[in-house]
Amino acid sequence: FYYADAWFQLKQFTNHNPVFTVPSGNFGNLTAGLLANKMGMPVKQFIAATNSNDVVPRFLSGETFKPKPSVQTISNAMDVGSPSNFERILHLYNRNEEQIRKEILGASFSDDKTRAAIKRVFEETGVTFDPHTAVGILAAEKYRHETGNKTHPVVVLATAHPSKFKDVVEQQTGQPVQIPPRLAGALEKEEQSIPIGRKFEELREFLDSPLPAEHS
Repeated sequence: FYYADAWFQLKQFTNHNPVFTVPSGNFGNLTAGLLANKMGMPVKQFIAATNSNDVVPRFLSGETFKPKPSVQTISNAMDVGSPSNFERILHLYNRNEEQIRKEILGASFSDDKTRAAIKRVFEETGVTFDPHTAVGILAAEKYRHETGNKTHPVVVLATAHPSKFKDVVEQQTGQPVQIPPRLAGALEKEEQSIPIGRKFEELREFLDSPLPAEHS
């Protein structure tokens, strides 16, 4: 719905279809945009923006899709080396890899470039971004530079609040990140967790057992 909402708002200012830049890890967010497009929402281009976990951008550049172990980065929600939604994308395009590469571009960026983008954008605009959104901004800038397309609006999806990455963001901006009241309230609560083993039998045993009093 946010893809459609963005498209509707842009239509008030331009007749040119938007480019959507999507910070991506497991690719569910991008898949949602592709579904909106398949349902009839016009889109000029999708850009899959990733960190060093770049198996999909490599595929989009012409390589064979080869899942690999995930690499730890500062944009950790995107640390996925074998995105499960890739199969959904293949299904949406009837496994037509040529068409996928035509409608989706890929771009990946290192932690160093991500940190630099957070710092630069803050210094230029005063706006603070989290590492995931910074990756999306880098991809949008790369698209503008490589295509020269300044006609179609580019929408960068902001996928996390900078307060979730205070240490990284504050190091680059030199300014404290303001924590939203609802998140601040949640952080004051006692953390609760129940360890569960990785075997199915252990999960079944947990589901069949009454919840401990401290977690009820």
